Amino acid sequence: MESQPPQVEKSDVNEEKKLIEDKKQRAKKIVTQVFCQLTKGCGREFCTNKDCASNKMKFKDRNLTEKEALKIAIQFVKTMGSDSNKIKLCPSATIPKTIQIEELAQLSEATKEDFEKRFLEVFSSPFTLSFSFLKDREIYLKTDTHNIDFDKLSEFYKIFDAKFDEEERLKLFTTAGENFVDSFKKESKDIEEPWILRSFLINFENPDLMSPSFESIIDRIAYMLESQLNKKNIDSHLKEVLQGSDQEFIMEELKEDMTVHETYKIQSDILVYWLSKLDKERFLDHIRKFQNILSINIFNESFNSENVLEFLDTLESQESRAFIRLLSLLDIYHGANVNKEPEDQINYLEFNNDGFNKEMCLDVDLGGHYEVWVRAMNFCDRNDVPFRKYEVTTFCNYPWLLDTTAKGEIMMTEAKIYMQQMADEELANIFIQGLSSQNPGINNADMIYLQFKVRRDFIIEDTLNNLIREGINLKKQLKVEFEGELGQDEGGVQKEFFQILVRDLFKPEYTMFNYFKDSKLVWFNGETFESNIKFELIGVLMGLAIYNGVILDIHFPVACYKKLLNIEPTLDDIKELDPSTGKSLQYILDCDSPTLQDDLYMTFIYEYEVFGENKTEALKENGANIFVSQENKQEYVELLIDFIFNRSIENQFEAFSRGFHKACGGDALTLFRPEELQKLICGSQKLDFEAMMKETRYDGFEGEEEVLNWFWDILIDELNEEQQKKFLFFCTGCAKAPVSGLESIGFIIVKNGEDDEKLPCAQTCFNLLLLPNYSNKERLKQALLLAIENSEGFGMI
Repeated sequence: MESQPPQVEKSDVNEEKKLIEDKKQRAKKIVTQVFCQLTKGCGREFCTNKDCASNKMKFKDRNLTEKEALKIAIQFVKTMGSDSNKIKLCPSATIPKTIQIEELAQLSEATKEDFEKRFLEVFSSPFTLSFSFLKDREIYLKTDTHNIDFDKLSEFYKIFDAKFDEEERLKLFTTAGENFVDSFKKESKDIEEPWILRSFLINFENPDLMSPSFESIIDRIAYMLESQLNKKNIDSHLKEVLQGSDQEFIMEELKEDMTVHETYKIQSDILVYWLSKLDKERFLDHIRKFQNILSINIFNESFNSENVLEFLDTLESQESRAFIRLLSLLDIYHGANVNKEPEDQINYLEFNNDGFNKEMCLDVDLGGHYEVWVRAMNFCDRNDVPFRKYEVTTFCNYPWLLDTTAKGEIMMTEAKIYMQQMADEELANIFIQGLSSQNPGINNADMIYLQFKVRRDFIIEDTLNNLIREGINLKKQLKVEFEGELGQDEGGVQKEFFQILVRDLFKPEYTMFNYFKDSKLVWFNGETFESNIKFELIGVLMGLAIYNGVILDIHFPVACYKKLLNIEPTLDDIKELDPSTGKSLQYILDCDSPTLQDDLYMTFIYEYEVFGENKTEALKENGANIFVSQENKQEYVELLIDFIFNRSIENQFEAFSRGFHKACGGDALTLFRPEELQKLICGSQKLDFEAMMKETRYDGFEGEEEVLNWFWDILIDELNEEQQKKFLFFCTGCAKAPVSGLESIGFIIVKNGEDDEKLPCAQTCFNLLLLPNYSNKERLKQALLLAIENSEGFGMI
């Protein structure tokens, strides 16, 4: 019996026809959509799709005919889902209308309900918010400017503030923030474009961010910005290594990830550029908002500061994540501040957080942070992987947050670690050689201290001889003994040693330095006859002073500390060192006269004085025959700066720098700004005796006696600044305060015996020479002035 073909149900045929028809209709709809998109556009005011005619800036097919558009649309449908499908479709969802300048008057008159509706529509969408408050709608996709009309934006926030109280505003921003996060995910393709960053700047302008109630709002914004700029994080890789895991595959993954951030680095660079163009006042306002929220975090009871290193590293709590996001946000602003023109930069101290440095640092193990930071950098260096901040959490990644005192503490930690390593090595050598601690040839003190024995009259020569000893370790605590003098060095002898050595090395007869009368600063003399070893000695001296907590009376300009940190000096440094020369150079740069060459009649020659004789130096080849003009004046200024700060003193500064880094070179040094390094070495000009008074201890006094009131009244209110400096010099051997302030010097006032008719004896870590009797406040003042006017420091008259 012949087999019969299978019977096809009529209903199945109809269903298949229906599917085919539906497919045709969908294809027709897409063809129509693509055709209209290429010819008429999607209709959005701010379309970002380069394949849409509504994109006023980037659509490339303006001359496309309808026939060509139809052909492209049909081809698009045929290749849907394949690699050849390159047309991007505009979203079908309706996007709310943006807020522009002309709507502000209308919003001002709107009801609360209508205003609330418009606010939520716009601030709930990163896309819509990014194209609101534009200065120029015709260039909405350009990224060489943020294009935000901040004046009109401020006007909007004022209207907003007038219509709602703080609680209502907080509720609205909370709702908008939640919607913002959701929209961020839905608009993921669009947010890969840099212009989305405008939405963050608009939010940062909100004056309510200064309120503690808005802490969660700014954290949400910071979270979205962090996710935008750091799409992939490899924290876990480095943490595993730091915790001792031995996984070789980690290195390969790290190396593969090196280019992951290229796209988002572009966005980060654009944001930094936009921020660098913000006016100074607005930029500072942003910084203070974030610092305010950061301080709220620090003083939050739920913020556990007992072990901040562990607290930050585990990232388990909401508070720690919020804290780190704020640090990352401020780090972006710090980078922008560095990129600003010098006159537009805000003071670097604005990035120091007082709450952190004065409160939290008391509990923070900064030494632990330093050790983790160094291990991470060494790990990356050994394995040829760039060190990136997000790989490990430590405050050393954010040196702008730390003040000079905190950085000094980190440097001391570095010194202690190095000292301990050296001590361990020396002990190991002793045992290897079979020597015991009782061996008379072994001086245990030599293992712990760097010991110098010097003669007062030959202090430079003896110090040099001490420094050239074989195997000397400069990173030990210094102990000094003056030959033929009794007494152990408990700090005072060491300070006196530094004081005398600095005084002798900077004597004019050594001709090692040139003195600039107007600025009262000194600079290296490239024409000196003194050997470079003495310049190296000064470098070592400065390094030793840092590690031994001694303030030096040295008057170098900031340019010196820039060069020690491998930062090139600028015209501002010339202005500091030699104001008249700096003023002249600035005039040349500012002058726009077409006859500048004839007016100046200057060539590329620098004239200066050497030992009373005039000398000239060509700043470039054939410089005597090249006149300074409008075309080459910038080159002239740059070459002159280079000659003064580099070429003319190359050998002397190289020796000085070698000595400095020999004594205190290390990773901790890179945390410092030039101004901070100067402050660490030379102390602070600010003398806050009221702060010192609050921390002063009394021995033999209750602290309320009349004589003490006289003493403080005289010191704080009646002595001028110069006399106050002499008093400080009398007590400490230095006329400047340590970086931690006068309150940190441990000032003590001791009752001078049983006779109340004698001036109290003031001391830091040593006794001062007793002063004459007094009978009233005026006699006390005269006695004090007599002592400090004739003092050479350390209470010596």
